[in-house]
Amino acid sequence: TLGQHGNWVKVLLLAATVCMVSVVAYYAIPFGKPSVDLVGLGLAVQGLDGKASGLNYSPDGKKVAFCLKAPDGYFVQIVSPENAALPAFRIPVGDDACRPVFVNGGKSLMVDAAKGGERGLWMVNANTGAIKVLHRHGVQPLGDGTPWSEKTGQFLYALRTDAGYQLNVLSAARGKSKVLLRSANPIETPSWTFSGGDVAYADGLHGLFYVYNLKTRHADPLLSDSERPDMAKLLKADPVREVLPAPDGFRYLYVTRRKNTCAIWAVLADGTKRKKLYQTQAEIRDVSWISDAQKVVFEQRERKLGFLLKSTGVQVLDANLGTLESLIPPQVSDSAPAVSPDGVKVVFAASQGLWYSSGGKTGIWVALLR
Repeated sequence: TLGQHGNWVKVLLLAATVCMVSVVAYYAIPFGKPSVDLVGLGLAVQGLDGKASGLNYSPDGKKVAFCLKAPDGYFVQIVSPENAALPAFRIPVGDDACRPVFVNGGKSLMVDAAKGGERGLWMVNANTGAIKVLHRHGVQPLGDGTPWSEKTGQFLYALRTDAGYQLNVLSAARGKSKVLLRSANPIETPSWTFSGGDVAYADGLHGLFYVYNLKTRHADPLLSDSERPDMAKLLKADPVREVLPAPDGFRYLYVTRRKNTCAIWAVLADGTKRKKLYQTQAEIRDVSWISDAQKVVFEQRERKLGFLLKSTGVQVLDANLGTLESLIPPQVSDSAPAVSPDGVKVVFAASQGLWYSSGGKTGIWVALLR
């Protein structure tokens, strides 16, 4: 009847109102202090007209480079969080997100720029913006980790070729590359180890990552002697997507992904004491060690929150205890963290207003850790 129909309409409207109030109430929860002790938190760069990703500190900790998705395309931008008076400039880098990495003591950037569906490798002068194209296609995305060695002046990157994949090392001083390794499987997130004599990488297919020895010119999965009888089983575990050697050379951190599950693991440099530190159904990205090699910073992006909402937040993971803390209150959406070389600052992207709507403008924030 008409009366029953009207009652149903009222019920639906009431339910919709409850949902809307619940969302509003969530964001109206008083913002408590973040779990991580902060000495300070400040807006360093404002007025960005797009989404910032791939943040990266210069070796001296004075500049930050990042990829900006703006209305008119993708750009690499360099800013100085500590000195806004220094000139900031942006460089067009094609039609997809990229990751800029400072090299040559911060004088240059290596950028995995993508144009027309092909990803190349550029060297960009960090002072003038001048571009030198090193490879035009086949370059695999630069992930987390330490592809640059300030000690040797060499940069690691992977190429996809007609025959498979190859790991290259570039001498930044000479601008020339040589092949370290050829493989039928992908080569992801190649990183220098603390000693500089080995390269760790993942293939995205197996549950163990690999260590390439520059002297023997051989790559082996990292596992302990006691694990060798179970190597076949370990290789079939959730695939490793990235590996990050610790700054002190004591252990490795690695991230596994399968379907809707991500996990962060740690293992000692000799392959012993393998331990799962954290697991989530959210995405894990932008992973980096704090320089004391005791904690890890990363972005956790929820795949779905409630009916329509998605949330993202910067997390700090204790690599010894496996405990997790939010960098700032979890109600605030913050992303793309990068740790300063001295380990006392974390730079990240968030709304320019942070605690309130700011008309879609993005800001770069700096959190000062105790």
